[in-house]
Amino acid sequence: MIYTGSRTDAENSLAGALARQIGYTSAAYSLPRILSVLEFFRDRPSGYKQELLAFLKSHQAETEGSEGYLEEVINFAVAMKLVEVVSSSHATLQRLAPTETGRSVSGALASGDENFARYYIARTVLIADADYSFPVLKYCAAKPDVDVKNYFLDFQHNLRLRRHEWLRQIFPDRVLFSRIADSVGWLRKGKGLLADYEAERLTLNTARHHTTPRLGWLSYLGLIEGERRITALGRDLVAALEGRKHYFWLGPPSGVQEALRIPPDKCMHGPFEDTFTLSALESSPPTAADVANLIDRLAHIMSVGYAAAKLIHAPQASLVLSIEFIRYTGYIEQKDYQWETVLDEFFTVKKSEFERFSAKRGQIGFYRPKGNAEQT
Repeated sequence: MIYTGSRTDAENSLAGALARQIGYTSAAYSLPRILSVLEFFRDRPSGYKQELLAFLKSHQAETEGSEGYLEEVINFAVAMKLVEVVSSSHATLQRLAPTETGRSVSGALASGDENFARYYIARTVLIADADYSFPVLKYCAAKPDVDVKNYFLDFQHNLRLRRHEWLRQIFPDRVLFSRIADSVGWLRKGKGLLADYEAERLTLNTARHHTTPRLGWLSYLGLIEGERRITALGRDLVAALEGRKHYFWLGPPSGVQEALRIPPDKCMHGPFEDTFTLSALESSPPTAADVANLIDRLAHIMSVGYAAAKLIHAPQASLVLSIEFIRYTGYIEQKDYQWETVLDEFFTVKKSEFERFSAKRGQIGFYRPKGNAEQT
């Protein structure tokens, strides 16, 4: 795939894929609490941070309502790319708005299909946090003879060493290496102009702060159950994230490595951020009846999820919700559904019920159930 971003964009994407983790004091936060940030935007396009804090405070238990605590809940929602800061860096008051992903997650939660919603949220969490969530999930799959904190520590140390060595190989030039390394939080430069970079080693206390909440996240998402037993969905996610070898990353968008002129034999395998999804190990082409059945279920998801997923400033919702449901259905049914083909068929069959709007950029456009032009 050809990458069309700038050199700086490509470098930032690479650095982001090498540090795909969020939060330090994460032991305080549950996923439902982080997702509750989206409820504030149900009937408004954006809001000031102080308004959001007041909303969260009114929905929290008294012991969990301090402003500093709730600010971190918002920070987690931003890190998961559910909401984003839309005010300028010079603005006196910070203004936030839900992202396209955030509104689509709201639509999935409102769809009534709990399994689909959790699958989509799991994918969203991993896009933001694969480096820290994956080893906890892998621990539950492998059941090693160490506790989760020590497993996490060893995993992170070995992963960082492998990544550091890879960066040295692909960017032997010190200036090019530094441009990436300076944006990777776990690479620390020693003192002095010619000092080298080293991979930071986490402490056992830090590991505890990270592993405890993520065990809760994985349980909420249905990836583990009971005494940290991994589920079938959890195992499939482990397999998808490990790719062809041991876990190295959830990579940047396809084409970034080539855009940075990394030698082909040094380019790392995926999965990549823009293509990461679950697929059945063995899938078959769908029949016409399969597609027809999927279209009917998709129409239901798009109808009931529309009010929560729609843009506030325009009567339309992103097709991201539809695409993720098609991908999820293909995984569950072990069918090779192509979302582009399914959507083309959908808007032909359901033309009296749904309108399709083109994308402002990229492939993914918008939709609206007919008769809902004024729906909020």
